[in-house]
Amino acid sequence: LKSITANDLVYKLIKNGISVISAHTNLDMAEGGVNDELCNLLQLQDVKGILPDGEVFGARLGRLNTPISADNFAAFLKDKLGGNIKYVGEGDIKTVAVCSGSGGSLLYDLISYKSDAFVTADIKHNVFLDASHLKLALYDCGHFNTEDIIVKPLCKKLNARFGYFYEHHGKEIKTL
Repeated sequence: LKSITANDLVYKLIKNGISVISAHTNLDMAEGGVNDELCNLLQLQDVKGILPDGEVFGARLGRLNTPISADNFAAFLKDKLGGNIKYVGEGDIKTVAVCSGSGGSLLYDLISYKSDAFVTADIKHNVFLDASHLKLALYDCGHFNTEDIIVKPLCKKLNARFGYFYEHHGKEIKTL
C-alpha cells in the first residue's frame, strides 16, 4: 500500500490492534490445506502431491476405492461440494487429480500423471474441449465450493492452538 487513510480497513485494523493473516494459494498447496481437505472430502486414498512448485505441490492425486462413472462422479461431487458442476468426460473414474480454486491451466501438466479425472474450478471452454480430446474427465466445481471446505477444519486448528471456538454459518464466521 502506498497510503492508508482513516477510512481504510487496514487503518481500522491497525488502530484496534487486530492482526490479519491472508492465506490463499499458499493455503491451497500447504500440507493439511485446501487441496488435502478436498481429497479428504472426496474420500480419495493413497493421496500424493503432484506438480511440484519448490517444496510444495500445486495439486494432489488420489484414487477412489471403487471405480465410478463420469456421470455418477459428477453427482457425487455435487453432493459433496454443492453448487453447479460443469464437466466433460465418460467412462469410469478411478484416479482423481484435484486443485482447489482456479486450476484449469494445470490440465496439460496432468497428462503425465495419467489421472482419469481432474477436479478444479474456473475452467474456460477451450480447456473443456482439450480435456475431451485428451479423454480426461474434467469437473468445474466452482471456485468458492472447492475452497470454502477449508473453513471448518481451519477453525478447528485455530481453536486447538489459540483456545477460541468458531462456528461456520455459510459465509459468516461468528465467535461463540
